[in-house]
Amino acid sequence: MTDVVEMTRVTSDLPDGWRSVPFSALADYVNGRAFKPEDWGTKGLPIIRIAQITNPNAEANFFDGEVDPRNLIDSDDLIFSWSATLAVMRWTKGPAILNQHLFKVTPKKGVDRDWLRYRLEASMPDLADEAHGTTMKHIRKGTLSSKTTFVPSLDEQRRIAEVLRSVDEAIAASQATLNQSEVALSALSDELFAAAMPGVGNEWRQYALEDMLDNIIDYRGVPPPKADSGIPLLTAKNVRFGYLDFEPREFIAAHDFDSWMRRGLPSAGDIMFTTEAPLGNVAEFPDIKAALGQRTLTLVPKPGALDAKFLKWLLLSKPVQALIWSHATGSTAKGIKQRTFRKLKFGFPTLHEQVRIAEVMEDIGAARDAAKRSNEAYAVMKAHLMSDLLSGQVRVPV
Repeated sequence: MTDVVEMTRVTSDLPDGWRSVPFSALADYVNGRAFKPEDWGTKGLPIIRIAQITNPNAEANFFDGEVDPRNLIDSDDLIFSWSATLAVMRWTKGPAILNQHLFKVTPKKGVDRDWLRYRLEASMPDLADEAHGTTMKHIRKGTLSSKTTFVPSLDEQRRIAEVLRSVDEAIAASQATLNQSEVALSALSDELFAAAMPGVGNEWRQYALEDMLDNIIDYRGVPPPKADSGIPLLTAKNVRFGYLDFEPREFIAAHDFDSWMRRGLPSAGDIMFTTEAPLGNVAEFPDIKAALGQRTLTLVPKPGALDAKFLKWLLLSKPVQALIWSHATGSTAKGIKQRTFRKLKFGFPTLHEQVRIAEVMEDIGAARDAAKRSNEAYAVMKAHLMSDLLSGQVRVPV
């Protein structure tokens, strides 16, 4: 990110030196070419469709024919998706052809390209409110003529864009770290836990899961009595893939806790596993007093035989997930019965090796989680900065 910039907050509606103009006065918006499927080929220039807006790395079709220059796109051009997917992006992948339902956005004199991109991005919810259609929303050019926005001087536009660009650069760096951590975690998990599968010849000894557990806490049957407040109730909806999410928040009354939790009380670090809707999510039980709901098993490792964190990473691994799903039943919502799940056989190394493997996985997982938190924090920062800077409520020095 750039160095800290001294900013000034103002209170007037239209900031001093700014003007209010319609979006149509900021740029020319040219719709792309209406290609037919028979126009698509494997040679020529790539065709940018909505698929490339939602995923720039999506596979593209090509066109090897004459094209109106107004429909040609190159790196740094702005693209405005105005139908179905409402979004704006800066193209970075070289010469291409724009498909219909996408505007090529060419800033007019006195309008900075990056500032305009941020201005359109921030205005998308407001423009979407005016979008026509029920199943496939689209923004008409008339909306761009009727909707207005505040516009600062070109110099201030550039300074605003510079600040927001620095946040985007921080987000990109954080996302790169996140991607690297996820790739490393997935590759290591695949390599390590392949040894846990039945029939793999190695030093890991095969045991039925139940033989490595001290208890399986299972609250099946009648739903728990819920209350508006009290002790947190954790259900399958709270168990995510590798972590616990307290949303949605549900509760059981304090006076109902003892009578409900008669089948066993989990301890912090025990492993929660969802048996259906969804199947196969895994998380550690938190260090709080909480009640358990349906469709979740809490696995209590056998002391001296099984490390809880190793069990968590084992159940999250692709080989083990595939084995679990191969035993799932049900037509609409797939699930696994407790009597089937507990009999599944896996390879387990020594406890010392389990702890070592879990520590490595935890370290990489912690790096991934830190990058994810950074990404989320930068996203919040960017949203606040866009709101303040693009409205003129906070001014940057020019």
